[in-house]
Amino acid sequence: MYKAKAYFTGLLLIAFIILMFTSVDSICTPNPCSNGGTCTDLDNFYSCKCAPGWEGKNCTKNIDECASNPCNNGGNCIDSINGFTCRCSPGWQGPQCRTNINECASNPCKNGGICSDLVNGFSCRCNPGWEGQDCGTNINECAFNPCYNGGTCSDLVNGFSCRCSPGWQGQNCATDIDECASNPCKNGGTCTNLIKAFFCQCIPGYEGLDCSKDINVCASNPCKNGGNCTDLVNGFSCKCAHGWEGQNCTQSLRATRIPSSMNTANASNQSPTAKPSSELFCMLGLDISSQNLWWCTIGTH
Repeated sequence: MYKAKAYFTGLLLIAFIILMFTSVDSICTPNPCSNGGTCTDLDNFYSCKCAPGWEGKNCTKNIDECASNPCNNGGNCIDSINGFTCRCSPGWQGPQCRTNINECASNPCKNGGICSDLVNGFSCRCNPGWEGQDCGTNINECAFNPCYNGGTCSDLVNGFSCRCSPGWQGQNCATDIDECASNPCKNGGTCTNLIKAFFCQCIPGYEGLDCSKDINVCASNPCKNGGNCTDLVNGFSCKCAHGWEGQNCTQSLRATRIPSSMNTANASNQSPTAKPSSELFCMLGLDISSQNLWWCTIGTH
């Protein structure tokens, strides 16, 4: 009887112990570890193994991944759960803003310009004739008026062209055209070069812009008393009418030096041979078309 009682008492004790352990909640229940942390019961206390990005006894503190300043080159850090995001400064890229953006990748330099990448920008070395940030502006070489003496400038790429005013030539219209180079003065005239023109100094007998016009001396009727004029170079020749002589046919022909030994009354068709000792002056009538002289009769003075 005693043994049975003792056995029963032992069973009750075991049952009590089992009941005590099964009825008392675990220290990790409910889970004290927040944000996905894992609880470990360590007899009268516990330990939390926090999920990534969390810390603290109960994993309630978000780890600040920006505390180490992971964003480079002036980037702004934005903390997140178990990570961070970098807002990069202009010109930089990448998770931690370590990569310089290559602004030359898009070929911003035009017209053959050479691009140099900078931080948040680029620089263009332009080909001759171009300017501007992207070499997109043609340099106006006409802006400084390179064409002289009224020439008209046309802008080109890396140059200009001058359309010169009459009388000028050369790249800048600075050279006077020598209008005398073509020898425009005729008949021995002397040429003087002028601006856009020339001047001819004609020799006597010629006139006109280029000395090509013979001066007609006969136009002024220099041959008098019915004489016929023949124009010459720088002169004239008169063929006088019967009874006149001289350069201009102004001298009347007269019989002179009639020999005193000749019977003039009967010698109207004889040539004088002796030295004259007297003179008779006649009116018109002396014929010089033959070798003989026709003499006036005495008394016709």
